[in-house]
Amino acid sequence: MKEHIDYLSTLFVGIDIASRIHVISALDFNQDFFIKMKPFDNTKEGAGIVKKMIADVLADHHQFKYVVIGMESTGFYGVHLANYLSTSELLAPFSVRVYCLNPKEVKNYKKSFNDIGKNDGIDSFVIADSARVGRIAIKPWRGSQYLTLQRLTRHRLHITDALPERKLTC
Repeated sequence: MKEHIDYLSTLFVGIDIASRIHVISALDFNQDFFIKMKPFDNTKEGAGIVKKMIADVLADHHQFKYVVIGMESTGFYGVHLANYLSTSELLAPFSVRVYCLNPKEVKNYKKSFNDIGKNDGIDSFVIADSARVGRIAIKPWRGSQYLTLQRLTRHRLHITDALPERKLTC
């Protein structure tokens, strides 16, 4: 069951994830930009900058009570950023929800725009717009649960690989 979102009071943020440079866009329900395709480094400092950009928009525009952040789930490049933003005390009063989206779904949604340009930051807009129109059907990011399960799974694989092959005889 999808959770209810007050779309008119929500800031929709899209982050295009890449290995070195991410790009952020933020818009409201009327598709007005508050952050337009700003690049930032895939570093700890870059994550701090993006958090501050979002916090500045929220401080200057009191109509926002909620924040929905969408980003493509691209390997491990966005995991730390998703964790950082979903647990931010600065953003917590705005019921921040972070979603890691399937890149194929973002690509398919992008095809619905017939007049969209082809610059580097356009995917951040597409991701934010996808959230704006309610196309997110997954649960919000729960980083600690995900990372715990990931580590347990990898540890189990390591143990099973380390066991010598044994043949069972009856």
